[in-house]
Order: sequence, then C-alpha cells, then structure tokens
Amino acid sequence: MIEEAGAGISIPCPSCSANLIVPVADKTADTPASDFFSQTRELKNAVVKAAVSLLFPPGANIPEACFDVWDNRARARGEILTELRRIGCVPKETAFKDILNDINSLDSILKTIQDVACGVDHFMEHNYDEIRVDEFPALQFHRVYRRKTSRDWPARWIAAAHASGDNKAEQIFQATGTMIALKSSGIWQALGDGVGGYEDALGNPFAPFAFDSGFDVDEVPRSKCEKLGLLARGEKVESAIIPSSDEIAARFAAKLSQFLEARQSS
Repeated sequence: MIEEAGAGISIPCPSCSANLIVPVADKTADTPASDFFSQTRELKNAVVKAAVSLLFPPGANIPEACFDVWDNRARARGEILTELRRIGCVPKETAFKDILNDINSLDSILKTIQDVACGVDHFMEHNYDEIRVDEFPALQFHRVYRRKTSRDWPARWIAAAHASGDNKAEQIFQATGTMIALKSSGIWQALGDGVGGYEDALGNPFAPFAFDSGFDVDEVPRSKCEKLGLLARGEKVESAIIPSSDEIAARFAAKLSQFLEARQSS
C-alpha cells in the first residue's frame, strides 16, 4: 500500500509491470488521494470475493496471496487445497470439481481473477484524476500477448460501437484500423458485456474483456484524439463512470459462473 505522501510517483504494477502513476492529491477536492487507494482496494476485493464464492464452498478462507503468486503457482494450488482440507472439503465435493481437479484449468481461472483485479487498478488510475483524463481522454485497445486461440476483436469492436452508439469510435476504426474510444464511452462496457453474442466476456468496462484475451488498453493523448477527430480542439471530456463494488462483483460473478458452467459441461 502506498500512502498519500507517495502521490505523483510512477510505480510498476505488481501484476503486469505496467507503469502506474499514483494520483496527485487535489487539496480542494472532497476526496483525497487516500480515497483512491481505499476505493481501488474495495473494488479489487469485490472481484476476489465474487470468484471465491463461486469456486469454493462456504467457509473457505482462500488466502489473497493465491491470486498474486504467479511466480509460484504450485504454492497457490497447495494453499487452496490446504484450506479446503482444513474445512473438511476436498475438490471432488465442490461445485466445480472438474476444474479444481485440473491443474491447467485451475491455473487459468486463478490467473483470470488476478487479471481482472489488475484491471481494476488500471481502470481507477486512468479515470480517478481529472487532469490525467483531460491529458489522456481516450484508450486504444490492442493486442499485447499472443494467444493460441484468436478472437475476432474487430467484429466485437464494431458490435460494441453499434450497441453503445459510439459512431466516432467506429469511424476511426474504419478509417485507420485502430480501436480507439474516449474513456467515457459506453463501448467499454459493451465489450465487457459481450455484445454480439460473445459468451467469454468478463462483465466489466475495463480490460481484460474476455478470458485469456491477450488484449489490453493504453492511454491516448489529447493531441492524437483531436487529430483523429475524436475530440474538437479544447473540448471538455469526462472520465468513465466508476461502478460500485456491488456492480463489479455482480457482473463478474455472472460472467464467471456462465463460463465455468460451460467449461465444466464441455
């Protein structure tokens, strides 16, 4: 945890190594920088609790470290099994026993939970500070990691643009082939909802938008937004609406449950 005194410094994300800038405290604001950490922590906890309630039986106290120790996945699995045995439950008795009994499946699910929690960090950083939103009003969605199974993200982008009414995002894509939209655009929630009939979506308005997608977002400076016609010169911009922890948990739980059920029945 970084205290308010550290506001303004750049630090590497502990999950994905991307540089995160600690918000500068606005002394005239009602919510100081310390609230940034409190709200971010609350949203991340909501993600983890939603997943734990689906994967594990009531009473299981799964250590939070299990969602962070990707340099030692065997340790994470061992701690989970230890906790299940402590409460008198083994994987064969849980709802998603096939997944918990399969090392690759369990690793994949745990990594997804960690990736979504990491996505909360980036989402909050991108939207919490008004000055930053004004300087970087948009995001570009693009491939970061190669995956064995490719998805038709351009088709998803167009479907999300249609559903959200973001004509500028669609026009920029048709003209340049780049997927760029304002941070405040509804296109991001549409991607998270899997608009267009995509059942691997994760439910929230921030990356990752689907299981094992390999895609992420980078901020786009105002100068580029104005050059592309996404904004008029000097046009005022808004941040994305930050969902409540209950909304985050409900959306992620619904999508994770849908994914787990489909995976177990396949």
